[in-house]
Amino acid sequence: MLTTGQLSAFLKSDQAKAAPSERTAQEATEAMKRTEKIIEETQAQLVQQGQTLTGFTIVTTAFLPLGFCTSVFYLLSVTVI
Repeated sequence: MLTTGQLSAFLKSDQAKAAPSERTAQEATEAMKRTEKIIEETQAQLVQQGQTLTGFTIVTTAFLPLGFCTSVFYLLSVTVI
């Protein structure tokens, strides 16, 4: 149990000045809110990038074999002529 003298000595000490205050707690809360907002924005960007990559994959899957077939038919026509 702390006595009044011990409490008074603590409040005057450097240790009490270094203890977190209400302002520090408020700053920490604001920093946490900013961090959460940044995480949400990053997640939204990742979803958009995933959708873009999915579209690119579908287009590539469709046109890559077509390009290969076109090259084969061209080579066959060149060797025949």
